[in-house]
Amino acid sequence: MKTIKSHAFNNCSLLTSVRIPKSVTSIEGYAFAISSLTSVTIPDSVTSIGEYAFENCGRLTSVTIPDSVTSIGEGAFQNCSSLTSVTIPESVTSIRSHVFYRCSSLTSVTIPDSVTSIGDYAFWYCSSLTSMTIPESVTSIGDDAFRECSSLASVTIRDGVTSIGEYAFSHCGRLTSVIIPDSVTSIGSWVFSSCSSLKSVTISEGVTSIDGYAFAFSSLTSVTIPESVTSIDGYAFWYCNSLTSVTIPDSMTSIGDNAFYGCINLTDVYYGGSEEQWKTISIEYNNGPLTNATIHYAPKYTLSYDSNGGKDAPASQQKAKTVPLTLSDTRPTRENTGAGTYSVRLNPNDGGQSSSVLRAARTTTYSFKGWNTAADGSGTDYVPGASYTADADVTLYAQWESSTETAPVTLPELTRDDGVFKGWAESRDAESGVVGEYTPTGNVTLYAIWHRADFVLPASLHTVESEAFTGGAFTYVLIPETVAHIDGGAFASCPKLAYAQFAGADTAIDGSAFSGVTGLTIIAPGGSTAEAFASAHGFDFMPAA
Repeated sequence: MKTIKSHAFNNCSLLTSVRIPKSVTSIEGYAFAISSLTSVTIPDSVTSIGEYAFENCGRLTSVTIPDSVTSIGEGAFQNCSSLTSVTIPESVTSIRSHVFYRCSSLTSVTIPDSVTSIGDYAFWYCSSLTSMTIPESVTSIGDDAFRECSSLASVTIRDGVTSIGEYAFSHCGRLTSVIIPDSVTSIGSWVFSSCSSLKSVTISEGVTSIDGYAFAFSSLTSVTIPESVTSIDGYAFWYCNSLTSVTIPDSMTSIGDNAFYGCINLTDVYYGGSEEQWKTISIEYNNGPLTNATIHYAPKYTLSYDSNGGKDAPASQQKAKTVPLTLSDTRPTRENTGAGTYSVRLNPNDGGQSSSVLRAARTTTYSFKGWNTAADGSGTDYVPGASYTADADVTLYAQWESSTETAPVTLPELTRDDGVFKGWAESRDAESGVVGEYTPTGNVTLYAIWHRADFVLPASLHTVESEAFTGGAFTYVLIPETVAHIDGGAFASCPKLAYAQFAGADTAIDGSAFSGVTGLTIIAPGGSTAEAFASAHGFDFMPAA
């Protein structure tokens, strides 16, 4: 047998016990309804319990529901008045309507994290139930779900529930406090009505409206309506005779008729806006306790901005008491400022020119990094768009991060008859230096670096004969214009020779004169025979000064 059929043991008034075989996978609707069962063990082969399957089993005290069960039908244990406890397995995802309706002896029930909804009337008249924790997996609590749970003194609603149905906790006479989480967007009609011991309620910022009769006949002494709420329906706090004060945000646009009717001890209303704003709220008739109470308008605090050396600071803002203020997103600016110059003194280093001085301009730039309650940044920091909560006048000062940049100078290139310019350096003995742009880090003297001739042929020389200086150790040879001929191999295999400078334009040069020399630069007048020689033999050429 796999199924216990619908109504199979219905109205078996003498049936006190039953053994369900492990072959059974489902118990259909009304299967054991109106029987005298005192206990029942459901084997782990069962996956579903049908609607009203154990309805009116008034002597049933305990039931074990195995993890195999994924579905418990509507009213499955309705009117099981002797049932004291039940554990719902993790396999169940929904507690359907009327499941434990009028289980008046039920003192505890554990709802697992697998459950996503609690149906209408699910625990109505469970008058012995003392506490309830609704896990964050649950998104909806149905109408009348816990109505008339007269012993329910503690209820925890986890963040996750988005809707609480009408009358959900109505007539829970021992309930003293409740916290409505941010996930709830509306408080339905009659939800906490006639909760005669309910003195404290925390309404979180997710709630946008409070429906009619939501807290009627409760014992609330004070209530704070969050900024998210824009309307309160009629009769919402009807006959809350213990209510002495209420805090209403400046977001409120309408309060329905009779919303605070019968709140005979209401003396103080703390309003988050100005008197002019209060007058714009649509307050319907029969709200005398509210309108006749002393209205405490929120003082306004001025928040000013100081650009602290910059410009374009945001306009000042007004902050209401206890209401967080969002700081302006506007950012001030600050102009760049001159920071003087660095001097770059140029020493030609015996180059035949006079010394000169270049000026490198320095500029300080500023970037905005936030606000501070002190001009020197020793107070509290804030960023644009942050939340400001203090109830006090305040000036926020712009804080700046500065950096100074130096503009580069362009260094001149020098020339001389007996040397090659190698750039500028901070030491006159350097072997090379900087050419083109230069950015100083302070006042500095730069020296021209020269590669000068270390071997000068005599002016009386007419011909440099073959192999005359082969293998020479000099690096720079200066050849006067009196030299008309340079024979083959004259400067062959000179390992250090880097420059050969010709003063004359018509010197005849044998093709092998510089054989074995690499990296040679020929310096000579433009259009000279030396230039043609350099081109023909792959040497670098530099026009003479």
